[in-house]
Amino acid sequence: MATAETGLTHYLKRSIPGVLKAGVPVLFSLCAAGLALFGFSGGFPDSALIILLRLLRYAASVLALLSLCALCYSIRRLTRQKLKRFALYTALYILSGLFGFALALTCSVIIVISAGS
Repeated sequence: MATAETGLTHYLKRSIPGVLKAGVPVLFSLCAAGLALFGFSGGFPDSALIILLRLLRYAASVLALLSLCALCYSIRRLTRQKLKRFALYTALYILSGLFGFALALTCSVIIVISAGS
């Protein structure tokens, strides 16, 4: 006997993939813009740069976690439904997750080095 889904369960099943698909590119572009802003920061004081690095580290950490969630979802869809188009999404989620992890690690190292001097 099939169980009927409640409205909330049905809503969550339909909205979570959309959040994952939209959230990863938005956070990726936010991290890229923050990285570019940090690169062109000639006249900012050091305290503003540290704040920018901390915000960039938080955004990169969320990007890495969201990419991991999206990767799990993409692999699940790839194996269960045998849809080959999810192979491209899987590769993009891996690359964006690695970018987020590397950016968060780099920002943390720069913050630690700048606090020591």
